[in-house]
Amino acid sequence: VVSKGSLDATSFSTVNATNGSATVTVTFDSTPAGNQSAADTIYCVVMQENGDKYAVLSGARSAGTLTGSLSEAAATGDQFYFYLFGVSPDGRKVSDNDTDSLNI
Repeated sequence: VVSKGSLDATSFSTVNATNGSATVTVTFDSTPAGNQSAADTIYCVVMQENGDKYAVLSGARSAGTLTGSLSEAAATGDQFYFYLFGVSPDGRKVSDNDTDSLNI
């Protein structure tokens, strides 16, 4: 668990990392639901199974996508775990994180 709170959770639509590239991309529903806001900041922590490769992505919920760079390029056999969560505009509420994984 990376985050636990009272803001309604955001779920992954897709996660992507490619062999030989440091670029990671995640997509999620940009339409606010429940107590979410289009102005929420969405964070995604990406971590390789052994912790050697990682990234922290962030952006507005309204974007529906986050893209960033891993600390090193992904390689065949890498197992990545993705943790997605939201933070309200005033910083007072966080959501439970959603999790996903990807094997390169």
